[in-house]
Amino acid sequence: MVISVSDTFEQKAACERKANINQKRLQKEILKTIKKNGLKPSDVNWNEQGHLELKNSNSLKLHSLMLSMEELGLNLNVTKKTLIEIS
Repeated sequence: MVISVSDTFEQKAACERKANINQKRLQKEILKTIKKNGLKPSDVNWNEQGHLELKNSNSLKLHSLMLSMEELGLNLNVTKKTLIEIS
């Protein structure tokens, strides 16, 4: 049996959007920030849906990434999900 608990909230940017950022530029900015935060290329993967998956990353590095996106004036929708497997 698996119990799934999720919580979603929206984090609005505290500043104006810096530029009209398209998907390609956004991906470039995210990858640049990930590299700056010291994540290994093996920890980063684009899945079939076009979502970026981070493996073995810590909360501080993820938080730094989120702050960098807010500095660009981008809003964030954050969903935290916990899966509890009972066997």
